Amino acid sequence: MDGHSKIVPMTERIHEMIPLDKIVVLNSRTRDAQQFEEIVRSIAAVGLLQPIKVNRRNLAKTQCYELICGEGRCLACKKLGHAAIYAEVVDYDGVSQWHRIVTMLRLWCSRKTRSRSFADRAEVSVMEK
Repeated sequence: MDGHSKIVPMTERIHEMIPLDKIVVLNSRTRDAQQFEEIVRSIAAVGLLQPIKVNRRNLAKTQCYELICGEGRCLACKKLGHAAIYAEVVDYDGVSQWHRIVTMLRLWCSRKTRSRSFADRAEVSVMEK
C-alpha cells in the first residue's frame, strides 16, 4: 500500500444522514435496469442495509460530498422519494493512487460480473486487501 491507507475500526467511523441533493457522483456508470429495480424493491421493503460511502474533502468549497461507493443505492433512494441517505463519511484530503486503482477495479468488476468467473472476482478481492 501507499502508506496513507489505514484500516479504521468500526467504532471510529463516522456515519451521518446526508441529503441526497448534496452528493456528487464523479464517475457514474450505467446499470442493469432489472438489478436496479431489485435494489429499489429491497430498500422499499426492508430499508437501506449498507450505508453508502462519501468523501467530504471538498465540502467546505462545494457544499457537496463526493460519492465513493453506492450510486445504485442513492438512485434507488431518490426514486423512492427519500430526501437523505445513511452514509459513512470519510475525509480523504488526497485520493491516493492505490484508492484510484481499487475504485477502477471495483467499477470494472461490477460491469463484468455476469461474464467473469468467481475465481477472477475473488482474485481482485484479494488484491484490495
